[in-house]
Amino acid sequence: MLKRTLAKAADMGFTCYTHPEIEFYLLKSQDLDANGVPVPVDEGGYFDHVPGGVAQDFRRTAVTMLESVGISVEFSHHEGGPGQNEIDLRYADALQTADNIMTFRTVIKEVALQQGTYATFMPKPFTDHPGSGMHTHFSLFEGDTNAFYEAGAEFQLSKTARQFIAGILRHAPEFTAVTNQFVNSYKRLWGGGEAPSYLSWGHNNRSALVRVPLYKPGKGQSARIEYRGIDSATNPYLAYAVLLGAGLKGIEEGYDLPAAAEDDVWSLTSAERKAMGHTPLPASLHDAIRAMEDSELVADILGEQVFDHFLRNKRAEWQDYRLQVTPYELKRNLGIL
Repeated sequence: MLKRTLAKAADMGFTCYTHPEIEFYLLKSQDLDANGVPVPVDEGGYFDHVPGGVAQDFRRTAVTMLESVGISVEFSHHEGGPGQNEIDLRYADALQTADNIMTFRTVIKEVALQQGTYATFMPKPFTDHPGSGMHTHFSLFEGDTNAFYEAGAEFQLSKTARQFIAGILRHAPEFTAVTNQFVNSYKRLWGGGEAPSYLSWGHNNRSALVRVPLYKPGKGQSARIEYRGIDSATNPYLAYAVLLGAGLKGIEEGYDLPAAAEDDVWSLTSAERKAMGHTPLPASLHDAIRAMEDSELVADILGEQVFDHFLRNKRAEWQDYRLQVTPYELKRNLGIL
């Protein structure tokens, strides 16, 4: 699916490069505590760097192993949740990036097991802590020229880049079932912790679904956009195919980009978001399935067989989840009803 979408991009004169920021939790084991909650390896916070810390030793070993198998790492650090880490891979073409992500997950889990811990890419393993996303930076090149850069334009953002963002925003509800493909994914999207829940874009606005990073003078080749909705547990081949396909659709059809979000989208009232056109992403896997079912674009990108098979799998997952009686229901209702 991804190769086919990249071939379409090539026919349009583009090469697509991606740079993922992969978040995950490091736990003491797969076992839950007496309250039915996972146990993180530490109580660290964002960018904490404690000498001798478990997570620090883990990241050092993991990065060394990733580099040894040819996967270049840009950054690594402790993320906002206890036991939560982030490792960012260097820019590569989208297909190589997807291959690297699959190998990355295996390496991370293997290193964790070697050190007597457990790594999980589950989107939202904790109710009270941030979920794990995979913010991905995208850029299109025409030969050696960054097609997203235009000197003197607003935010140095070219018409091609603006149409690409417009395509992603217009079709995001249709492909969210692919980029956020689990029941648990929607606990992350709607659970706070800087997860984007509304269709919006902004210049260096971390509350937006699509962020345009700050332009650095003389760094036109690094012009890019960042999609912040994707889970670190997603199928990267399908996710990158639908994101790239939606962006290319915006370029093909000349989509207009709505006004940028300058405010913190999370802090706005529902009425303010509605007035600004910041409509919500699907709130559950069920909603995402319904949006995807009617999408000609996603059906075209995935092909009929994969499109039907994917929806069948996701409907089955939702049905299994819908029938479960959860600890929340028992704790809230059993003693009073």
